[in-house]
Amino acid sequence: MLKDVLKRFSDISCLKGEEFSKWSYLCNDSLNYVLENTTKEELSAYDENRICSLAAAIAFYKLALYDSERVSSFTAGDLHISVEDIQNRAEKIMYAEMNSCSDITDFGGISFMGVES
Repeated sequence: MLKDVLKRFSDISCLKGEEFSKWSYLCNDSLNYVLENTTKEELSAYDENRICSLAAAIAFYKLALYDSERVSSFTAGDLHISVEDIQNRAEKIMYAEMNSCSDITDFGGISFMGVES
């Protein structure tokens, strides 16, 4: 599964070569995190694909947070990209993948409990 996570992480982060190797540990950490929070004992091939996508998305989000001090913004003609844009994109990807895996994972989200008076 780690091989699939690495491939997906490379695709969404656009990292290659040495730069990819520098950050690839995020994939292993993210895959372990997702597997620790998986609620199903046996995963189908479909579920494994979703788990790999989620782990890659989490790794990309971590990359966006960790690597933010390198370049704060970039402008070329009419195109302007900032760290906040990348972080927002990474966060949207991660939450979309978390949502698609909500039936097989439990990350301990917010829960509301009733209180009797």
